[in-house]
Amino acid sequence: MTDAEAWNKYPQHRQFFNKLFVSSLFGVSSGPGGVAPLESGWYCVRPVMNLSGMGIGARKQWIEEGDIRSVEPGYFWSEWLEGTHLSVIYEWSKRWEGEWRATSVWEGFNSAENLSRFSKWEKKPLADAPRMFKLRELGDVRLINVEFIGSKPIEVHLRPSPDPDGAHRIVPVWADDVIDGYEPDFDDADGHLAVPRLGFIVD
Repeated sequence: MTDAEAWNKYPQHRQFFNKLFVSSLFGVSSGPGGVAPLESGWYCVRPVMNLSGMGIGARKQWIEEGDIRSVEPGYFWSEWLEGTHLSVIYEWSKRWEGEWRATSVWEGFNSAENLSRFSKWEKKPLADAPRMFKLRELGDVRLINVEFIGSKPIEVHLRPSPDPDGAHRIVPVWADDVIDGYEPDFDDADGHLAVPRLGFIVD
């Protein structure tokens, strides 16, 4: 399922496509374009909504205190978080303590210079997944994908991760790579990604 399909399937939960809402829900300091942060520093700037995926438009940016012009309309800033980037699939069941149970955990590796371009994903033990006590209102979705930086959720998807599972390491292959022997899984974020992902090498 894509995010666009999830938008149509779960109209009662559309607030979770709003990344500014998600940041505020989990206590990440953030604000929309036109509202200045209270302190100068490094921030993550992204579209408030991005159903095309692949981190389109996300960037690391220095913003001065009181600067209301650095972030364009339709985007928002949030505190720059340090730590491991995890992508976790949770399954809902009242039988399990906490009601959400992790079924898949992957660690992603990228750089601050290009937040959209991951060099690899490595499978992690389920015990590495942060416990999820919130989002109980999403129990009717059953399977959700939550992205974390450190212990802070930064995105909630009303679908499982679309990337290949059943492996220990996944290496994305980009259009400017010179690599053969990959599994095709093309994604250009609906035409918005300058260098499309062609697929994966799966170990």
